Amino acid sequence: MRTSLLVSLVGLSVLAAGCAEHGKPMAAGQAVTAIVKPNASEFAGIIVTPHLEVRIDPNTSVMWCSTFQLAWNEMCDLAGGPLQIDNAPPMVGVLNRRTATRDDLDDASFLAMAGVGPAIVEKINKELARKFPGKPLARVPVAAREVGENWWIAYAYLLKDLLFEEPFERSSLPMRFLDAHVVTFGATPYDGPEAPLPDEPAEATKEEHLNHRRHRTMLNAQVLIYDYRSGDDFIVELRTKAKDDHLILAKVKPGKTLSETIDLVLKRVGSSRPENMTDEDALKVPVINVDIAKRYDQLIGKTLVQAGMPILDALQVTRFRLDEKGAQLMSLAYLSAFSASPHWMEFDKPYLVLLQRKGAKHPYFALWVANPELMTKVHVERPPEIPPAERAKTLGAELLQDSDPRPPDYRIYDVAEGLARTGKAGVPYLVKGLQSKDAVVRRASASRLGWGGPEARDAAEALAKAMVAEKDDEIVSTMAGAIAKVGPPAEYVPALLKVLGRKGNAVAIEENYRDLVVAIGAPAVPLLVAAMDSGDGQVEHRAIDALTEIGPGATGAIDALVKRMTATNACMDSFVAKALGRIGDVRALRVLLAATRDKDWMIRAHAAEGLGAFKPASDESVHALIALMKDENKFVRCDACDSLRAIGDARVLDAMVAAAGDRASIVRFRVAEALGEIKPTTDQAVTALTVLLKDKDETVRRVACWSLGGTGDARALGAILEAAKDRDSKMRGHAACALGKFKPVTDEAVNALIALLKDKDGRARLNAIICLGNIGPKARRALPELDRISKTAPADSEAQRVAREAYKNIASPKTQPSLNDIFGPS
Repeated sequence: MRTSLLVSLVGLSVLAAGCAEHGKPMAAGQAVTAIVKPNASEFAGIIVTPHLEVRIDPNTSVMWCSTFQLAWNEMCDLAGGPLQIDNAPPMVGVLNRRTATRDDLDDASFLAMAGVGPAIVEKINKELARKFPGKPLARVPVAAREVGENWWIAYAYLLKDLLFEEPFERSSLPMRFLDAHVVTFGATPYDGPEAPLPDEPAEATKEEHLNHRRHRTMLNAQVLIYDYRSGDDFIVELRTKAKDDHLILAKVKPGKTLSETIDLVLKRVGSSRPENMTDEDALKVPVINVDIAKRYDQLIGKTLVQAGMPILDALQVTRFRLDEKGAQLMSLAYLSAFSASPHWMEFDKPYLVLLQRKGAKHPYFALWVANPELMTKVHVERPPEIPPAERAKTLGAELLQDSDPRPPDYRIYDVAEGLARTGKAGVPYLVKGLQSKDAVVRRASASRLGWGGPEARDAAEALAKAMVAEKDDEIVSTMAGAIAKVGPPAEYVPALLKVLGRKGNAVAIEENYRDLVVAIGAPAVPLLVAAMDSGDGQVEHRAIDALTEIGPGATGAIDALVKRMTATNACMDSFVAKALGRIGDVRALRVLLAATRDKDWMIRAHAAEGLGAFKPASDESVHALIALMKDENKFVRCDACDSLRAIGDARVLDAMVAAAGDRASIVRFRVAEALGEIKPTTDQAVTALTVLLKDKDETVRRVACWSLGGTGDARALGAILEAAKDRDSKMRGHAACALGKFKPVTDEAVNALIALLKDKDGRARLNAIICLGNIGPKARRALPELDRISKTAPADSEAQRVAREAYKNIASPKTQPSLNDIFGPS
């Protein structure tokens, strides 16, 4: 009798809106049909990934759900350890780390089970029927009668109900996301009640206003704003009825990977003080409704070592919806084998959607939206391509026309944008638009002039003159932002300051005013000093931050900052210390030096940070920071280390070497980083790093290895070659990167990297490939092995792409870009 083992890995998650009407459109003509793709390969612009260690490409969206990982974890438990797969793709190593677990979810929301034979199918289906009766796809996608006695099944199901207490508004006008117009939801600024129409009772208008006021108040409470830095850099949380789950949207610059991007966002969330949305704020979020099936071809046909038979299928189905009523997520994964200012918050550029349980270590869903492929698009007519001058003339006439009925607002902004894209040819028309009777035309013209940069510099005087004369506060703000970008004309600075002076604390808190204040520099410092005394912590923080950006031009704020430094708010002192350091005045130096001896460790830490910002660093600063390297508090020692690292000259080396024996691993970690950067490298530095290479803390060992590679010192090579054979796979990966950095290239380094091409850890192999490619012709001995990898690795896998690129770079380096530029070290 033939023994067969079917290994089935199934993960299903549903994040449902929780009401029958969720799929109905909010307004006529705005129904959003799901974008259905039976195979994710039909989506040129999205990657569906089973893990978070996927690199982010500027033009590609990335979607992840934890259910595949949950089912994988169950299968690992069934197999008695990590799944071993011959010639495994990199994803296997990442999944075996189990970076998402049951601990990230509440028990009521998911089911994860594994077992052998038809009995486990019946058991899972019975438990699903009990726990999630009648829910979509809550059933194992294989009948019990089709399962053999020796088949393995692992299954995970996740159901989340994230409804907004108060539905947001579906926008009647599309928003531009990159090159497409898309449907959005959110909230627009609220200006109060409108005057009643002639035939409308005043009571009705009052009731409507009260209802709108209640609606907007609830929406404001549902939006938490974290760390708003600009219209292109902010994080918000949309609160739902599920109080223990977070729905986070982050329009930020991404990290190298989805995991790194999530870490950056969560770190900013954890370190910022959230504020609720106000009536003046605007929020626009694209509506997403997508249904994708993804087959992981990298796994199909590979042999599962524990079973001794090939994997037959690996499938994940993901459905995700986000609109004004809530979010809806459904994800199915299946693996089988035989035996086996006002804040203007428009998500009109790439952003992150993150779902995470309160207090959980990891999220359970993430979506990096890099293109409009997942959104519902609206067709907008565009003029044909014509020469810039001709196009500017046509668009200028359209912008300045006085027609009735007037074109919709979005069309006016599109026309102004088109003019901005024609360069200098469009500037005169936009300047005329500043004088339009139509407020939308004035605001659109000002906004798009701000896009022009140097080409719009000729418009600076017209913008300044228009800002001084403008009565509409929103347009004044837009003009201020535009002037900040093109540069404030010197002769208009007094008049601009007069306008800004009427804005009070807004010069610090409102983005466009703040940008203009920073652009004006020293003459605007008194406005920021006044804002520092507002009594509002957020205003004070933003004012100090603006002074930091002005830097040496903000000497007029020294006395106020010095006074602030003695305040009891130690948290605020961090910003004050940094500002004092960036300004670089000798009076500030005296205050920071005195603060290094304060009894409050936080103030000592902030003083260390401030001293590191001084340029050039004085001997007094260096001596004070060296003294702080022996402080009783490890965080003070960390900040002192970072500042000495920034100074980075021979004066700091002895203190760094001495700190390599610090009792706190976080300090040793910082020292290991610093010793790799301080030049020239000395015997003592190499010796200290070699000692740290055997540190008890694995993170210290890894960064020490990386730093040793950066020294390029022959004395360090032996230690790195030993690290390339370490039991820790991550250490071997770092050793590969260190060998790739080593200059000059040696035969021993190349041989060690070639040996790592056969390492059992996927990341160590990838790092070795990248580094060999960077070495170039001196790594010719690696060509046969790289050729083998490029032919045997799964089609379109990262290993195949990197191996082919490395081969070309070694064989014909003059025609190939640096692999480090393409992939970067890992």
